[in-house]
Amino acid sequence: MAADPAVASDSMGSGVRTALADAQATRERQSSQATALGVMSFFDPIGVTDLAEPIMKAQHQRELEEKYRWVDEEVQKTIAEAEEIKARSRVGAHAAKPRKRTTAAAE
Repeated sequence: MAADPAVASDSMGSGVRTALADAQATRERQSSQATALGVMSFFDPIGVTDLAEPIMKAQHQRELEEKYRWVDEEVQKTIAEAEEIKARSRVGAHAAKPRKRTTAAAE
């Protein structure tokens, strides 16, 4: 199957890959922050870190929701691109098929 020159194969889904990589980096950063807060709580005799933990968790949740919303948007864009390519391919394949001659046209 010939590649469509209008669509570079490297660009297809690249937004999804970028969004997923960003979400993964966010999860890793959040894990490091949670670990650091856990270590700090060991040295916190008055419990200030106990106040910060729910705030941090809520912020982490908001960040991840935003990242996954971006992933969903990029997936939808990629699906739309693929459907468009599929439709163009069908139109091109239909136009390339030779038409059968009818008996009236053959006479």
